[in-house]
Amino acid sequence: MMRMFQSLSLSRQAILVALLAYGSFSHADVLTKFLTRDYSPATCLTMTAMIGLLISIPWVTFANGWKKLRGQHLKMHLARGCVIALSSYMAVTSIKLLPLPEFYSIVFLSPIFLMMFFTLTGCEKLQSHRLVAVILAFTGVLIIVGPQYEDLGIGLVTAFICVVCSTMGVLLARKIGHHDPLPVYSFFPFLLILLVNSPFAQWDLLLPLPKDYDSLKFLALGFFILIGHIGVPVAYAKAPETSLVAPVFYTQMLWAILYGVIFFDRFPTWMTVGGAGLIISGGLYMLLKERKNRRSPMRDIPIEIE
Repeated sequence: MMRMFQSLSLSRQAILVALLAYGSFSHADVLTKFLTRDYSPATCLTMTAMIGLLISIPWVTFANGWKKLRGQHLKMHLARGCVIALSSYMAVTSIKLLPLPEFYSIVFLSPIFLMMFFTLTGCEKLQSHRLVAVILAFTGVLIIVGPQYEDLGIGLVTAFICVVCSTMGVLLARKIGHHDPLPVYSFFPFLLILLVNSPFAQWDLLLPLPKDYDSLKFLALGFFILIGHIGVPVAYAKAPETSLVAPVFYTQMLWAILYGVIFFDRFPTWMTVGGAGLIISGGLYMLLKERKNRRSPMRDIPIEIE
């Protein structure tokens, strides 16, 4: 299997890794949806972080040594960990309150937010195709939240905060680069998530072990989050161009619809489908246009949601 993978071109390798990473995030989201029925967001994040650290620490120390655990850019790793910790809490809270298709519809604004950042900071001019992408994206959001704003409520707010924090995490990841051992990129987010959420966790429900099959769900959740955090940077590192991999981000909507139908007997409304379609269309249109410009600041920027 590994030989077959290595025989593929870097572009195909990147796409396959991206599919694995974003699929892992989607699997983690549906597990989060189940677990937050009985556990608070802080409890879910605490368990996920503990499991992630139990995997990340031995991995990096045995493979690379203790000194490699801090990475080459400690301050930026810590800053990214703080941002992802906040983003993760907002994501879990939003997933608890919103149907998955609605959650992803808002999260799909991330590429648009990145483009707006580069435009507002003067790194790039607001070209026509980017303006079209922004108009399509925000029209889609208005369609989704307009008629059901009162129902979405705080879940909508937390989803927007998640997008902003995720965008900041992406920018920090770009600054850090891809030269540290892979587990380092998950170690600091898990560490900060644990420190922030453990004081508010429901320890009486976690010790000695969560009830029924919840322990297995938490193990799977931690594993999928770990794969997602590591897989996304690897995919973008392998890709000749960011725009080759970035559209894979939108496959999460397919998982959201599939899981919603199978596990929650919930079909997305036409408003959600239409709004998500506009957001995805705007993002894909922008990314395809950016691909033609090899010097675009959007190149080599991963997109992380969690």
